[in-house]
Amino acid sequence: MVRRMLGRMNALRLAHPSALGLSLSLLVGCVGDDGTGDSATSNITSNTSSASASTTSASAGTAGTTAGTAGTAGTAGTTTAGTTGDPTAFEGIDLLFVIDNSGSMAEEQAKIAAAIPALVDPLSAAGVSVRVAVTTTDNGNPRCPKADTTPEAGALVPSSCLDRVAEGDFLFKGVDPPLDASDACTARCGLSSAAIGNVEPWIEFKGATTNLADGVSVSAALQCLLPQGISGCGYESPLESMHKALLRAEMPSEPSFGFLRPGAILAVVLFTDETDCSYVESQKEIFIDNKVFWNDPSDPIPTSAVCWRAGVTCQGSGPVYADCEPDNHDLSGAGGASDAVAVLQPLARYLDRLASIRDQKTQLLGVPGVQVHMIAGVPPGYASPADAVYEDADDPIAQGDFGIGPACVSADGYGIPAVRGRVVAETVASGTYTAMRSICAPNFDADLAGIADSILAGIP
Repeated sequence: MVRRMLGRMNALRLAHPSALGLSLSLLVGCVGDDGTGDSATSNITSNTSSASASTTSASAGTAGTTAGTAGTAGTAGTTTAGTTGDPTAFEGIDLLFVIDNSGSMAEEQAKIAAAIPALVDPLSAAGVSVRVAVTTTDNGNPRCPKADTTPEAGALVPSSCLDRVAEGDFLFKGVDPPLDASDACTARCGLSSAAIGNVEPWIEFKGATTNLADGVSVSAALQCLLPQGISGCGYESPLESMHKALLRAEMPSEPSFGFLRPGAILAVVLFTDETDCSYVESQKEIFIDNKVFWNDPSDPIPTSAVCWRAGVTCQGSGPVYADCEPDNHDLSGAGGASDAVAVLQPLARYLDRLASIRDQKTQLLGVPGVQVHMIAGVPPGYASPADAVYEDADDPIAQGDFGIGPACVSADGYGIPAVRGRVVAETVASGTYTAMRSICAPNFDADLAGIADSILAGIP
């Protein structure tokens, strides 16, 4: 399988932020002026120091999160409900997309934009109030200076990709000349941010009623919002982006405050072609000068293989592994570490956060009310963890780039096994819906239609 995609990988290696040959001045492989890189999330770090702390914060701040929603003429379903234990009227669906905006994602972003009617049409036909918001997998990293990648860190992105094309977000500057992926936007989007017209940092609709400018369809607006460019950090952190987006939505000082409604179903779609690299700020030395997870101590910069080795342990010695599972590693490289000393954020951080929201939804609505879907590195037709593929890449450079071979390959690219994200998504699903879909699918129409069906099946 790996041999069939070597040509594609060799081409993408030149365009990917984790490529071995990049100089220290490029998007990945850079450190900040102080030698340690920029922190992308200083404004909310006090809420994200541990799983237990964030869960406590979430519980305290959930009641009344819709109170700050500005009601435009077209906005539907903004009823505020209390949390006194009385049943709450169902308010709709709050849908969050976390889009990988690293250098290898242009084709995939174009495909998900093309497929958006498959999601919107059944949700619109159901006549329920739906809010859709978008953020990216970029949370910053010591190797991705904030000034270069401008990480969202869970902030919602309400702008049209046409505006971001003009700002250079669809240029990958890690090669000369820079790679222009603007067609990932322009192939489907013909609307500027001003033309879309949404006041809130999300798209909202209920049937034909929307918060958009007159004559702008929901599908057309989302086809402009979903493509997020290819200038983001190559150490993707979809789980941390989800976590911080949910926290931001509960803070009155944030533009996204009010996005989450107590009486709404919460659905998250994580969209990425790599493994999760949500790191712990206090352990960032693994990207700077602690080279325990690097390919070689003589390397000047780490590759994305750091993310694999720091967060996963596989059974066997390769080249084919029976299984690979999430694992905490400490600064020495040892696995089986406690959550307190893990170099990547422990999965309990995200599972506890989602469980807290689920418990609140269950109390208010009588249904769990939380879904996490992932379009990522699993084989097409994936149905259970037994279908996952874990094998080393035949090409030693490709192996050095990611620490593992691809889980799937398509004409447009490949997907690195999404171990950490998969476990979170499937744990939340608990078998009640299909949580995982392949990033290597030829198109995402069936995947988005399936996600819509799962969300509608979960409403009270």
